Amino acid sequence: AVISAENLRDYTRGKAETALIGNVLKRDSRIGDYVIEQETWDCIWSELIENGKGLKTVYDRPTPEAEYNFSAEMLEAMINELSRLITKYS
Repeated sequence: AVISAENLRDYTRGKAETALIGNVLKRDSRIGDYVIEQETWDCIWSELIENGKGLKTVYDRPTPEAEYNFSAEMLEAMINELSRLITKYS
């Protein structure tokens, strides 16, 4: 199964996407017994997506990313860190 993050956050398709994910997990013999009851899925989706509870994501940022202004020094530090991580995990 393929999970669509866009559908999951969508106000018209989100609950259906949640049900698709839940049903796939429920049918999995390894974890199906541990999946919470289907009756709670809509409520949890509403709390997380509609009411904004839970961890913050990129969608919760107050301004678009294009408006961030980084100094040359900050950009260089970010590039160096990315290069270090690429080397470390390559």
